[in-house]
Amino acid sequence: MNGNFSEERNVKMKIKQKFIFSLYFLFFILISLSFASAMANPAAVYCRESGYTYEIKTDSAGEYGVCVFTDETSCDDWAFYEGKCGEAFAKKIDISEKLQGAKLARESSSGLKLFSSAESSLNDFDLPPAEFDWRNYSSNNWMTSVKDQASCGSCWAFSALGAVESAYNIYNNDSTIDLDLSEQELVSCCFNSSVCPLSAKCEGGQPDESLNYTKYNGTTDESCFAYTHTNDSCGNRCADAANRTYTINDWGWIVNTTSAMKQALIDYGPLSVGVYWNGTAFDNSSDENHAVVLVGYNDSSSEWIIKNSWGTGWGDNGYGTISYGFIEIYDYILAIDGTETKPNVTLVTPVANANLSSQSVTFNCSASDSDGIHGLKNITLYCNFTGTWLANETKEISGTNNFTAFAKNLSDGVYIWNCMAYDARDLQDWADANRTLKIDSSALVITINSPANTSYNNSTQLVNISANDSGCGVNMTWYDWNGTNATYSSPENITFAEGNNTLIAYANDSAGNENSTNVTFTIDTTIANISVISPTNITYLTHLIWINATATENISNWIINYNGTNASLTINTTRNIESGSFNLKLYANDTAGNIGLNNSTWFTVAAPTTTLNLPANNSNSTSSSVTFNCSVNDSAELMNVTLYGNFTGTWVANESKNLTGNSNSTTFTKTLSDKKYVWNCLAYNNESGYDW
Repeated sequence: MNGNFSEERNVKMKIKQKFIFSLYFLFFILISLSFASAMANPAAVYCRESGYTYEIKTDSAGEYGVCVFTDETSCDDWAFYEGKCGEAFAKKIDISEKLQGAKLARESSSGLKLFSSAESSLNDFDLPPAEFDWRNYSSNNWMTSVKDQASCGSCWAFSALGAVESAYNIYNNDSTIDLDLSEQELVSCCFNSSVCPLSAKCEGGQPDESLNYTKYNGTTDESCFAYTHTNDSCGNRCADAANRTYTINDWGWIVNTTSAMKQALIDYGPLSVGVYWNGTAFDNSSDENHAVVLVGYNDSSSEWIIKNSWGTGWGDNGYGTISYGFIEIYDYILAIDGTETKPNVTLVTPVANANLSSQSVTFNCSASDSDGIHGLKNITLYCNFTGTWLANETKEISGTNNFTAFAKNLSDGVYIWNCMAYDARDLQDWADANRTLKIDSSALVITINSPANTSYNNSTQLVNISANDSGCGVNMTWYDWNGTNATYSSPENITFAEGNNTLIAYANDSAGNENSTNVTFTIDTTIANISVISPTNITYLTHLIWINATATENISNWIINYNGTNASLTINTTRNIESGSFNLKLYANDTAGNIGLNNSTWFTVAAPTTTLNLPANNSNSTSSSVTFNCSVNDSAELMNVTLYGNFTGTWVANESKNLTGNSNSTTFTKTLSDKKYVWNCLAYNNESGYDW
């Protein structure tokens, strides 16, 4: 059998159900006069009958017996039985009569016959492999530990429950469940049950009756009713035994052919079988007198592999082999058809790989008692909320179906979680897989790189938006322009309307966090119209010209050009312009960068040019006699020049001199007292042009 056990078993179970359910009925009860099986552990019987004390010990492999002698020394039970150690080192007594187990009888055919003789050809099944062993299937050991029945003839109970314990592992697809069921309950309580008419406690019993008892009454665990290898009272079970029982769905007979037994072993798990022990080995020389668990086979040696109940000192750590045919001959082969199963656990919310924006999280798990027999006990939320995987909170639950919520406040981060549920029999299971969630409550950082909060003279502008999120990462970015939404993926050119525009950028992450920012900007493609107020198209008789103009736009910068050179201009101010004729050009930049230009404006400046030569500005003189010298130049005929000063304390013309020609240097000599004085010269030409 290859592949996953649970899947393969389920497929084969479905195939078998075609005919299993058609045979599912109760056969009439057969009455047998045969005694029940009562083979005890020969080594334990030998120790006891030799007058010594038999004790059961436990180690990692399971239970084993020791024989304690009168001198308080001890010896392994089977080593003593075989004469290898102990007080005598040899057998003193014959216990063969004490080991006379009786033939196992099919006293009840109430079990489902899983394979009829017509089905033994296995036409509906894959051929089994050449070897198989439940101790090493899919690299797991599906068997429970070896036990020691001691001197009590209870092999029937150990055989039945050995198969049941393994069935719990197999049907739950979990090799670690490893129930330890109470054989003492079968010994002590099956005797009084209507389903165990042949039970005689330590004097013998039937595996099929044990399985009926487990099916209808349930069998408790070892810690509730520990094995005493005596005919202990059933009343000595623990007080809550009724709430600690384990049941099986059904059991059935397997036809006694080697091929059918192999297939049943694979499909149903270890089998409870009858065998014959001749005192030293298993053979087929007489009626079966012992019951064991069939766990595997090996075609190369033509042997069955069995688990005995005589402790780990017997055979190979409690296991042994029996030749093919030595079990089939007795036609006493039983299989377990289903057990109670672990709870079904489902993680509801948050969904797998959830991204959440809230640090307040509710974890929802549902659980159901899949077989609906005993109900649920509790459910636990497991997680790594603290950095370590551990149980976080447990809630008591009941019934066969439950929905449980765990409310938690968590920091931003990535977390793993799952839920584990227990039923009333302490069978437990997880949900199929852990889930991961991420909490990201931090806001995104979103930036509009362009356009900026300014004016543009081009209606087509690049929209460039960046968004960053340190948590879950950006999920989507979009923008809104004047009521129009658009998804943003990369920078793009957008044509905007003339005037003011508002662009709003949005972004969200996969956790649901959202943020936005906006920018307002102006589209202004209109060029300013300029109207020149001054100068006008006339001749100016002074160099100080008033420059003034108006524009139809908000102007951020004025530029003047009248002599071939651009220069910055403060509007509505005077400017000293040399004599000559000029074409005035005024440029005006508005806030959007549009440049306006006035219509041509011609004007003339016809004024002399006056220069103060002596004394130098801010000069100091030690003489009271001061010579003032002015030079005047003009393209027109000069007329006069006048010295102005505050020599008398008042700013007045002090002296005038007539001039001729186009260039002149005039001197004025004055006697002045000690004082600081201000002076200038005013010259006129014959066209009334003047200049200081």
